[in-house]
Amino acid sequence: MIERLSIVKQRFEEVSDLIIQPDVIADQKRYIALNREYKDLSALMEKRKSTSI
Repeated sequence: MIERLSIVKQRFEEVSDLIIQPDVIADQKRYIALNREYKDLSALMEKRKSTSI
């Protein structure tokens, strides 16, 4: 489970970096897909934060 959370966190950071890249922004289909993924991962990261002690 911890390994899975680590993978999710890593992907969240990767997507966060990608959505600010000019070439990604220029490719609207990719940008929209990454923004959707970012939103989903962001929700998971928030839940992770709220359950951390």
